[in-house]
Amino acid sequence: MKIYIVDDDKNTCKKLIQIIEEEKLGNVINFSQDPEKSLDEIQYFDVDLLIVDLLMPKLDGINLVKKIKMQNKDIEVIMLSQVTNKEMISRAYDSGIKYFINKPINRNEVKHVILNLEEVIDFRKKFNYLGQIFNNLKIDTGLVDITMEEKAKKILIELGIWGEKGADEIIQVVTYIQDKKLKIVELSFKDIICEISDNSQNFEQRIRRAIGKGMSNLAYIGLEDNLNNTFIEYSNTLYDFESIKKEMEYIRGKSSRGGKISLKKFIENIINI
Repeated sequence: MKIYIVDDDKNTCKKLIQIIEEEKLGNVINFSQDPEKSLDEIQYFDVDLLIVDLLMPKLDGINLVKKIKMQNKDIEVIMLSQVTNKEMISRAYDSGIKYFINKPINRNEVKHVILNLEEVIDFRKKFNYLGQIFNNLKIDTGLVDITMEEKAKKILIELGIWGEKGADEIIQVVTYIQDKKLKIVELSFKDIICEISDNSQNFEQRIRRAIGKGMSNLAYIGLEDNLNNTFIEYSNTLYDFESIKKEMEYIRGKSSRGGKISLKKFIENIINI
């Protein structure tokens, strides 16, 4: 993970670099004490994560982030701050900042926040890669009417869970229901699983974990861009929107519990979408 640091305090920059290197949290490709200089410079680096101070001369952290996001909306941002003003914190969230690290800097907090964001960055890269693969496949094969298996695979790719344990089981369930012309609203989900697998408990657990991971991925997408087409399409169909909101609050550390999933709702809506 490539990291760029902007803070007018050189000692803060040095301390962050030391923590990142010692904890093996990523590669600090550069740092700057001049926000205006960093605005020109950062476009020449393939930056994954920007760590920026809130209060700086010439250009404050919030406005710097807004300008950088116009150049590259995928850059994740951590803001350093001693400020507790709610209005300013709200402005920071609106500019695209999801995480704060309080000054004076604490090693454990830096490590925890960067590791959390590393998951978001890795997911986005995999998600974009898989999306490109699927789009190229669709163009190359000239698909217009796709099968239930292909449709389900597309959805799982968009949720970033095609490679998860449980993805194959989800495909098996939806194709079984379609092939048998079953009405899932009239059936017990456990009964369907028992028909498919000799070890229904493990089969169901793998599906549950995959669907839960899909919820987490969708919540991350919503935190980054709540107008994202994938987020809009699936947050109130495959999942319950209130549960997605709960998951988003959990990721942001504002709730002790994430959202709930319904296996039956998820499978039913994959079939009906």
